[in-house]
Amino acid sequence: MKFRTRYFILIMMLIILLISCSKSASKIKDKQFTPAKTDIVSNYGGIENLTRLKEFILNVNKGKEDKIRVVSFTKEGDPIISEVTYNLETLEVTNDSTRDEYGEIQLKHIIAKLLK
Repeated sequence: MKFRTRYFILIMMLIILLISCSKSASKIKDKQFTPAKTDIVSNYGGIENLTRLKEFILNVNKGKEDKIRVVSFTKEGDPIISEVTYNLETLEVTNDSTRDEYGEIQLKHIIAKLLK
């Protein structure tokens, strides 16, 4: 249980780091991307839908499966999308920066098995 909690805290810190490093969504280019209403959106103006992030954390702590999507915008306005899925056995993080015109264009998928 302690390992799962510590690992979850580490993952959430990484997500917060991603969120805090992003900038404004005001300069989105022709590749228009519109986040869904359930997405957690980070831009220069702050974080939108923080309640959903807190709900996800509560669900993980209660042992309920859940999934969130975090959309962070670069200073140029390009979206970087991170999906976090908790399914009782693993915590999966997919980071999609393929829409980032100036950054590393890649898709990363990390699967961490939870220790019991």
